[in-house]
Amino acid sequence: MPNNVWSADSRHFIFVSYDRSSWQQHTSLDSKTLYTVALNDSGKPAGTPTKIASGAITQPGWTYEDPNTSFLF
Repeated sequence: MPNNVWSADSRHFIFVSYDRSSWQQHTSLDSKTLYTVALNDSGKPAGTPTKIASGAITQPGWTYEDPNTSFLF
């Protein structure tokens, strides 16, 4: 199971801004920061991105592949 940017309920996703300062008309995003975005009932972004973490984020995801069990997939 590779990293998945979608939450289990498919109502949120995450992204890393890296060196971008805007997303979907939302400006002033911090560089190299992890954000989450909620979706409304129509599947469109609801509100502004919410900052979760910052720093050296290389593989953002709600889930990740556990090397101890990857042979099962």
